Amino acid sequence: MVRNTTAKSAKTYDIRDYRKFLVSEINNIDSIAAWLNSPFPGAGLVLPFADIKNSKSKLKWWDAYNNLKHSEIDNYEDGCLSNAIYGMASLAILYTLMHPKRKAEGRLLRLIGFFEPLEEYGIFPK
Repeated sequence: MVRNTTAKSAKTYDIRDYRKFLVSEINNIDSIAAWLNSPFPGAGLVLPFADIKNSKSKLKWWDAYNNLKHSEIDNYEDGCLSNAIYGMASLAILYTLMHPKRKAEGRLLRLIGFFEPLEEYGIFPK
């Protein structure tokens, strides 16, 4: 997605480029969520880009990925289920944004999109 724009002329991109691109090109990127297939009530809503508009805030799952990439032994604690789920949710959302007709292909994530508060699951009760 970024390479097809004029975000940066160099061939290497980093999280600052991706963050800037996503915030400027995708309306309400911070509100796009994925719904995880989970047997636990209220445990399915994942918002991997919730803090993306705050440039001082870090995307924890992204930092965990980078830490593991550079030294999985020293940073093994970053390899937790939460970071894996948020990373996978972000990939599923980006995949859906790039290929909107393929929304139903994945079975790990039930729904991707904007969600109203779901009281029945105990999420964001009014």
